Formats: sequence, C-alpha cells, structure tokens
Amino acid sequence: AVNEREANPAPLREGALTMPDVTGLNARTAVRRLHALGLRVRWGVNGAGTGAVKGTTPSPGALLEPGDTVSVRAGTLLR
Repeated sequence: AVNEREANPAPLREGALTMPDVTGLNARTAVRRLHALGLRVRWGVNGAGTGAVKGTTPSPGALLEPGDTVSVRAGTLLR
C-alpha cells in the first residue's frame, strides 16, 4: 500500500520528520526509537514482535508527522 502522503504530497506542519531505517534493529530498540520521535507503533501481523525488524510501513525516508502510525514487521511474533 502506498502511503497517502507520499502519493499526494501536502504541506507538512512544523515538526515533520523522516521515517528512520530501523530494519535489522532488535524490535524493542526499534520501538523505543520510533516512540522517541513521537510515532505510534503497530505490529504488521498480530501480536507483539521480538527479534530483528524485517521492515516497516511506511518505508525509511517517508515523511511523517508526530502521532503518525508505523507498522513494524519483526522476525518472531508473540501471541
């Protein structure tokens, strides 16, 4: 799925940020980093993830604003 903001760029508010690349980081470290930027985290499948991050949506480099939600896919899921 294409990030709507990427498909239809609109002026960003002050405080806009770029999605960091957390791929390969341990899931806990990645979530802490994303939360520190003011982003919300949702696990890409169901349950909480552990292990290394396999990818995110939106992709690294996407423009975001604090409060936006990032979907994280980790190596192992806890149910």
